[in-house]
Amino acid sequence: MAKNSAKAGKKASSPKVATKASPKASPKPSPKASHKRKKKTTSPTNKNSIYHDTPIYDMLHEFEKAPHQWAARYILVLTAIILRAAVGLGSFSGQGQGPINGDFEAQRHWMELTIHLPISKWYFYDLQYWGLDYPPLTAFHSYVFGKLGSFIDPQWFALDTSRGIEDAGIKTFMRISSLLSELVLYIPALFGVISLIGKQLRVSRMDQNHYNLYYTLPTFVGIN
Repeated sequence: MAKNSAKAGKKASSPKVATKASPKASPKPSPKASHKRKKKTTSPTNKNSIYHDTPIYDMLHEFEKAPHQWAARYILVLTAIILRAAVGLGSFSGQGQGPINGDFEAQRHWMELTIHLPISKWYFYDLQYWGLDYPPLTAFHSYVFGKLGSFIDPQWFALDTSRGIEDAGIKTFMRISSLLSELVLYIPALFGVISLIGKQLRVSRMDQNHYNLYYTLPTFVGIN
């Protein structure tokens, strides 16, 4: 008993060895947080743009921030529409130059013959007077607008008897048909091509907006 109590006393009196607390590991930043920090430090200014320090860049740099770049795109579309509408107020190719007139009459005549003749005769009818020489897809395009115009005024596209017509009604219709065609086909296609090339070549959205100015070039402005 004495020995056991002595051992117990030794155990009680022996000091405990203090264990060092392991330092807490600092939490690793999540990839999302680091990604956000990188985004914040990234400057929106594209100084590597080929248009930097040019009049075009100065004109569009107000829209350089990401939320505003879509606004720039639609402002450019609106500018293109206004430009084409303004050009349409002027004269047209071959105006008053009968008997065969000019390209305006050619486009009108193709609408005329496509809505009145079978497809087999489209490319063989009176070739001396603006014979149809565009691909079939363009011919069907003429057919669609010829039908629409004939519904508004059948005299605009009466077979043979409508040749050389130049009144204000047919002029307005031809201008609108050209503008609608560009809004539905040409401008969206241009947007798509520029966006696709921009992604592949890593072109900034702002530079893509600069490229979209191409549809305001005079050579791309269709008037009839």
